Amino acid sequence: MEILVFLSKWLHILSMAGVIGGLFFGLFVLGALRPQNEGEEDEKLKLAWKRFGISMGILWLVVLITGFYNLSVVTPEVNATYQTTIGIKIGLALLMFLITLAVAHPIGPLKKFFRERNTWLAILLITGIVIVGISADLNLSRINGSGLKKVPAASTPAAIPPGP
Repeated sequence: MEILVFLSKWLHILSMAGVIGGLFFGLFVLGALRPQNEGEEDEKLKLAWKRFGISMGILWLVVLITGFYNLSVVTPEVNATYQTTIGIKIGLALLMFLITLAVAHPIGPLKKFFRERNTWLAILLITGIVIVGISADLNLSRINGSGLKKVPAASTPAAIPPGP
């Protein structure tokens, strides 16, 4: 069981690193490629954005699946403050997941809203870095004990009077 927990945490961190790296790539490489004619993308650029979206979607699914598994492992041990903070982290991650998909694969009415991809990629990148910071804080709170439930001290049994 411990190996499964270790692998899940490792895969979670690795896939989130892939998301952050993918956002860097999207912002600084794909975002720098502009169509020759305003309003139309060439086929290679469309294919690149499609592959970007597929790879980001897969990475996000791994992040979310391993994240919820890791949550189920630590929940019995942590206090309410930790759970509130991790709830904020999960909310930001789900929002990032949805926005990432909308940026990579804008649909119908959302196309106009997500036209300026670089701005959205920059926002996603900053949000991802904030999530990594929250994760570091949560891990440190488990290490130093401030995020763990307080276990009441065992009551000491009454002293037994010495015999005659």
